[in-house]
Amino acid sequence: MLGGLPLIVSDCIAQANLVRSHNLGVVFEADNDSNFIETVINAHNDQNQLESWKVNVKSYIDKHSLESDIKPYVELIRCTQG
Repeated sequence: MLGGLPLIVSDCIAQANLVRSHNLGVVFEADNDSNFIETVINAHNDQNQLESWKVNVKSYIDKHSLESDIKPYVELIRCTQG
């Protein structure tokens, strides 16, 4: 994503929700090789959607940073360190 490229992720709940909710790429069924291949081919062949995903990825990166995303968890992290 940091390279401005669309994401191709398995249907792990957290990453699938992120990709779907922000339209950042496509989701394939985990442990399903044929679904992965089909998903990649379909994504590659849909140039309009690829461009849309690229725009959304760049927009998402501009709005989020690691620092701002972990800010709510800083105290929790400090407490677990000692």
